[in-house]
Amino acid sequence: MYFWNVNQLIEDLKSNRITQAQYKNYYIASSILILLSFFLVVITPEQPVRLNFAVFLVNLGLLISWTNAIFKINGGENGQQFLNRYFALYLPIVLKTLVIFIAVIVLLDVVWMGFSERWSTEELEKINLYKDACIDPVFSFFVYWRLYAAMQKLNRVNT
Repeated sequence: MYFWNVNQLIEDLKSNRITQAQYKNYYIASSILILLSFFLVVITPEQPVRLNFAVFLVNLGLLISWTNAIFKINGGENGQQFLNRYFALYLPIVLKTLVIFIAVIVLLDVVWMGFSERWSTEELEKINLYKDACIDPVFSFFVYWRLYAAMQKLNRVNT
């Protein structure tokens, strides 16, 4: 299993070197990440229902549109092993994206602290609420985009 090397995984997928047991392991590992994200959502401070619903709708749109685009780039109805490839690529892409996002969020929070003294506590709470709500859809967008690019590279014919 590859936890980081997406390019080598793409090469192994192209040459059919991934076994059914490895696909199963990618599915389990990816599912653990998804369950962990559900857990983190449950333990985070409560946000207003309207905001949660808006984030849900944005994520739903991203899920449907990007999954359809990734399915098409995999060859659509004539494609090969869409779900196997999707889950195998999902794991290293999410891990890489997560590391980058954590670094960017920490950097942005450090910068944000310098500007936050200009607003009242009430204004800061509202700004932070919306700022935090934007993180999940932006993260999802980047993961889907990288999945699309990896699937495109996987299905590119060597010339």
